[in-house]
Amino acid sequence: VYLTWMIESYYYPKLRDGVFQRTLFLAPKTAAVVSISVKQDTTDMLHFYVEDAMALRALEKDYNNYLALCRPLMQVFDRTNASQFWSLFHEFEQVESETIVLRPGLSVMTMPENVAQAMAARAENGARLLELRASSMAIFEQSIQENGFCELVSSPDFDMLQNDAIPLPTATLLDLPGLCYTRDEYRQHLTHVLALMERYPLYCVRPCNDVLPGMLLYGKEGVGMLMAKTEAPWTMFAFSEPNMTAGFWDHLMLQKNRTEQFGAGGEKQVLHELLLKLQ
Repeated sequence: VYLTWMIESYYYPKLRDGVFQRTLFLAPKTAAVVSISVKQDTTDMLHFYVEDAMALRALEKDYNNYLALCRPLMQVFDRTNASQFWSLFHEFEQVESETIVLRPGLSVMTMPENVAQAMAARAENGARLLELRASSMAIFEQSIQENGFCELVSSPDFDMLQNDAIPLPTATLLDLPGLCYTRDEYRQHLTHVLALMERYPLYCVRPCNDVLPGMLLYGKEGVGMLMAKTEAPWTMFAFSEPNMTAGFWDHLMLQKNRTEQFGAGGEKQVLHELLLKLQ
């Protein structure tokens, strides 16, 4: 429904007592339905159906007064407002908080520079890859030293690893459609990730079986969430409403805890086994 751009949701950011409930459906200059209740007990509660023109004007003013106190529940981005999304993305990256990312593959910000350079040289919009990597690197390095950063990633299947063209999962989102690693480039990226994990105890990459194809969820505890469909046509949702953020963070923590079955250092062993497949 959000992808149609025909609906927007807002929320009131301050405390509400939760005792008196009120719902208003309003079609301006036509009709309105108003219902009231105490908490969630709606049995035998009163509903108003309103057609009086003066009453409708009053209800419209009532609605707009409340809306002025609210914030958007989420922002929706696609190719038409991509520049606004990337501006928000870089602001989001800079907020210091524990981070968990559920993604369909290795990240651009952990890509070795020589691999990024080689892949950029093959891409029509290759400068974009280098620009995005450079803008995220300093922030990422600070985060993995101070705040904790966990990436839950799906890895290519074995058959794909035998090819010399391993797709970059976020290529469409990055405006680099069709861009692939060579097997050697993917091996170098994976080796670099293992080196980062050895160097920074607060950083980990864990294979995860529950990453949906084309799905990216980037969360910062107590801050907000970015959720993307990375396949064409790509779409990104951003939200910071506290209850939604807490709910999605709990989901990310659940996925992270499930991957702890590997035990101490176990995720490194899994990644080393993946490296062996690339020999």
